[in-house]
Amino acid sequence: MFTDIHGTRRLKLGFHTHTTRSDGKKTPEEVARIYKEAGYDAIALTDHWVYGEECELEGLHILSGCEYNVGGGDSRNVVYHIVAVNTKHDPGLTTALRDDTTLNSAQKAKIIVDAIHAAGGLAILAHPAWSLNTPEQVIAAGDFDATEIFNSVSEHGMSDRPYSGLIVDMLASGYGFDKPLLATDDTHY
Repeated sequence: MFTDIHGTRRLKLGFHTHTTRSDGKKTPEEVARIYKEAGYDAIALTDHWVYGEECELEGLHILSGCEYNVGGGDSRNVVYHIVAVNTKHDPGLTTALRDDTTLNSAQKAKIIVDAIHAAGGLAILAHPAWSLNTPEQVIAAGDFDATEIFNSVSEHGMSDRPYSGLIVDMLASGYGFDKPLLATDDTHY
């Protein structure tokens, strides 16, 4: 935590982090230690489809979290990655929803967003530029609480689309979708 030039107390938080519980390369304990040493006040462990409860690890506060991904496979099936943070309990979502062939990905995304809200948490649209989301697709997916404007894992060597500024600007100007913006690590390695 630090105090800015206006006297406002600021926390250093990480809202998008993966561990060996899904596709990350470090254990939850290793991740907590690394972020604690880097001066973070709290992080959320947001492994894919693996809900993590709020706890303390290695002296660092861990917020509840999970990342839900749906879609992909062909150009008609829009990709959405939705990060749940600070839910009061597990939203109860399973990979059966991800694999359901009777719903399109926008319908699945809306169900995910609604379940996160029902669990008292925040639903964050992850890396819309990497996912090639259009403003219309974002609006169809539900009422997100925030959007990642920058996602470091989407930078060089991945899609080379880490910055989602154009999408969030179009959402704000064309749809009144003016939500908080987050820059995230989306740490896997």
